[in-house]
Amino acid sequence: MPVATPYFNKASIESGPGLRMLPKEAAMEMTKLVFKELDIDIKDWRKILDVPVKDLIEVQNKVPRLMANRDYTRKHLL
Repeated sequence: MPVATPYFNKASIESGPGLRMLPKEAAMEMTKLVFKELDIDIKDWRKILDVPVKDLIEVQNKVPRLMANRDYTRKHLL
């Protein structure tokens, strides 16, 4: 709506643009850790759809601590 142009002089990013995405290697390692913690073989990845939310949240809270010592994670997030 060009008529509304004067009313839009600022922008807001609500969902985040992914400015601090992990490198591919870190994302792959994190994925493997999640599946390991859930005792799911990576080949059977669809089983993650059946995992109770409670278990997913527990793993979500645990995996970052397991990743904390990784060099590429520290460098990337600082």
